[in-house]
Amino acid sequence: MRSHTHEVAFRDTAHGLLAWSLATVAGAVLFTSIAASGVGVATRGAADIAAGAASGAAQPSVQNGPASTALDPSAYFVDTMFRSANSADAVRADFRNETVRILAHSVRDGRIVLSPEDRTYLAQLVAARAGVSQPEAEQRVDSPAKQLNDAQDKIREVADAARKRAAELSIMLALSMVIGAFIASAAAAYGGSIRDE
Repeated sequence: MRSHTHEVAFRDTAHGLLAWSLATVAGAVLFTSIAASGVGVATRGAADIAAGAASGAAQPSVQNGPASTALDPSAYFVDTMFRSANSADAVRADFRNETVRILAHSVRDGRIVLSPEDRTYLAQLVAARAGVSQPEAEQRVDSPAKQLNDAQDKIREVADAARKRAAELSIMLALSMVIGAFIASAAAAYGGSIRDE
C-alpha cells in the first residue's frame, strides 16, 4: 500500500510538471507569433525606407552623366586618380558626390576614419568651395566626422546596455521557470494528497 501512495504522489507531481510544461510552451508560441508579426512589420517598414534611400542614391547624377552612381565601388579609386593639387580644379560640379564617396570609403567598423590624404583633400575642397581658410576647412571636415563617430559610440553604448539587460532578463526568466516548474509539481502533489484524504 505504501508503494502505491508513492506512485500516486509521483504521478500527481509529474502531472503538475506536464501541465506547467504545456502552459509554458503554449505561452512561448503565442509570444513568439506576436513578436514575429511585430518584427515583420518593422522589418518591412525599414526595408521600404532603405529601398527608397538606395534607389535615390543609385540615381545617376545629371551633371556627371548616366554612368555615374554614388554606389559604384570603384568610383573612389577613380576619383583618386583625377585629384588635382590646384584648388581651382577642386570646385568641380561633382564635389558633393566625390565627398560622399570619400566618406563612404573611410568607414571602418562603423566609424569614419579619414586617411591624411583624404582629410587634406576634403579640406582643400571645402576651402575652395566655401572660401574659407585651410585651418577652418580642416575643422569643417573634422567636425561632421567627429559627430558621426560620437553618434556611433552612443549607439554602441545603448546596444551594450540592451545586451546586458537581455542577459539579465534571460537569467531571471530561467530562474522563474525553474521556480514555476517546482511550484506546479508541488501544488499537484499537494492537490493529490488532498484528493486522497
